[in-house]
Amino acid sequence: MKLIYILAVMALLFAIPAVSAQSSWYGYNCQGYYGYGYSCIHDDNAEPKKQMDVAFTSSCDGGVVTNVITVLDAGDEAHVVVKQGGEAGDIITAGDTENDIFTFNGCDVDGLYIKVTQSGYARKEMLGEDTLSCSSCAPPPECVSDADCPSAERCLSGECVNVPCECGTVQNHQCVAYECCSDSQCSANELCQNHICNPKPAECTADAQCAADKYCNIPAGAAGGTCDDVTVGDCGQVENHAFVPYGYECGPEAGCPSCPQGAVCIDHTCKSGDVSCPTTGIVGDTKTCTATEGGQACANCDYEVTDPSGGKSTKKTDENGNFELSLDMSGAYQVTLFKDGQALKTIQVEAFKKSGPSEPEKPTAPDMTTPLLLLVFLLILLVLGILYWRSRDGKKK
Repeated sequence: MKLIYILAVMALLFAIPAVSAQSSWYGYNCQGYYGYGYSCIHDDNAEPKKQMDVAFTSSCDGGVVTNVITVLDAGDEAHVVVKQGGEAGDIITAGDTENDIFTFNGCDVDGLYIKVTQSGYARKEMLGEDTLSCSSCAPPPECVSDADCPSAERCLSGECVNVPCECGTVQNHQCVAYECCSDSQCSANELCQNHICNPKPAECTADAQCAADKYCNIPAGAAGGTCDDVTVGDCGQVENHAFVPYGYECGPEAGCPSCPQGAVCIDHTCKSGDVSCPTTGIVGDTKTCTATEGGQACANCDYEVTDPSGGKSTKKTDENGNFELSLDMSGAYQVTLFKDGQALKTIQVEAFKKSGPSEPEKPTAPDMTTPLLLLVFLLILLVLGILYWRSRDGKKK
């Protein structure tokens, strides 16, 4: 009986259909065998799912590329993920929509992958969308031609810039130059008045109407002229509207000539001087010297004596140009002749010490050394001779 009961239960269990089941509820996909091994996983594409309408646009706004993803019929705050290079690529941006719109900036990006998800809606994917190129969204130039700029400006590299015009007026994007903006742009006989060169009004008709260092320069055929500077020459001065040469032989004034070597300029005249003195003397002597100027006696001229020790003394010549030079010590004396403070000539006089009388030469004793040596030599020869003859006599006997 028990055996029959057990077999009946087992038959009942095997009688249950071994049918696999697959179903979905609210986004979950369930599959397996009823009563055993049945499981469910979430599936965004599982039915029933609402569909979303997604659009992508890329536009240029003020030089910036703006990319807009519009999600319709999905409610607010749909989640958006943007990648480059497909679903496995790098995320460029991600976030939620606001008022059905998700916006991001960027250019030169090709092959976008866009994924939009929202609870209760089927996931929406887009692949291959491209943004605008950066170059296509460059800010438009301010101008293309001068006509796009104000009249006082011109178009340069797409920008309106001021037309350079230092001496003129800008008209229709160009500088129209004035005839002049200063007197230097006109001729010597014209003045710049209201940007036009007009003839100068007559400043004078005679030299007397000008300053002493100017003259009245009247162009040929003109009734009057202008007071211009007198041209200055060499060694002269402007006097009474003209340059007057000094007529100097020499002088320190500008342009005046210098004197030749050996002469000095005194009172605008080249003058040469000379001093005549003995060139040597004995200490204690007084030498008479004569000074001349231009070949004539230099009367009352200054002369300076520098003695061998360096001492200096200044005196004057007499009316004949003569003076005395006392040689008080040995050595070189320098004598310099002056005229109006300028040295005309310098000479040198050498003073020597006075030498005493020479003493007579004392007699010297004769030198006896040589005769004495000769006598000794003869005596030696005599002794040797005697000894030689005696030795010969002894051998004969």
